[in-house]
Amino acid sequence: MIKKQIKLVIFIAMLSILCTFCTRSPPEISFYTMQLILFQEESGIEPRLLFFALVNDADGMEDIAELQLYNDSEGLFWSLTPDKWVNFEESGLRWLGSRNITFPAGEKFPGGGFRAVLLDKGGERNEKIIGFSADAVTRHPFPKFSVANDNYKAESEYPENSLFLYNEAGTLRGTIKLNSKTGTVSSLNVPADTFSVELWAVDREYSVQAVTKRTSIKTASEEVPQATAH
Repeated sequence: MIKKQIKLVIFIAMLSILCTFCTRSPPEISFYTMQLILFQEESGIEPRLLFFALVNDADGMEDIAELQLYNDSEGLFWSLTPDKWVNFEESGLRWLGSRNITFPAGEKFPGGGFRAVLLDKGGERNEKIIGFSADAVTRHPFPKFSVANDNYKAESEYPENSLFLYNEAGTLRGTIKLNSKTGTVSSLNVPADTFSVELWAVDREYSVQAVTKRTSIKTASEEVPQATAH
């Protein structure tokens, strides 16, 4: 009798486990956003990706284990896990992703599009093909920004152009829209502690941004005199 009861308990436990697996729901990528951001570094133009997926899992968000991104044509793969991804909620919707997906050293922006895979802890998965091509990179030449005395010049074919503003310590103080591609620095009406700027060019249609290297906007007369030895 005891053996029969033990077998019955084991059977019920196994049935319960089986039912749990039977009712598992796969995670879902319902929407995504991807942008290419080009940074001007000393070594050249460095491409990075901003990628976020709007996700859902009927088994609970804590069941999501990994968000993967592939570029199959070039054999590239990125893995985002809870310790690496940015996780935020907006209007009751949950987003997972990264603002800083980098490419191997010297690697140009790959062609062939991308593929996103969302995995949960039970091995269930959901996949989305992302149509994002290298054509976006070549639409506009990389912009330039220069300052000579009190005059600035922005060479940019991007539809939107703004300036990131930094103080002398290198802290970002804000942004301003660049209404004219040429003019005097004083006409920009930037905060008094603005020491340098970066041109931030945006093409929303192709989801591409470009950020130039930092340029000082202080003239020699405005810079603090340095003591010299006698």
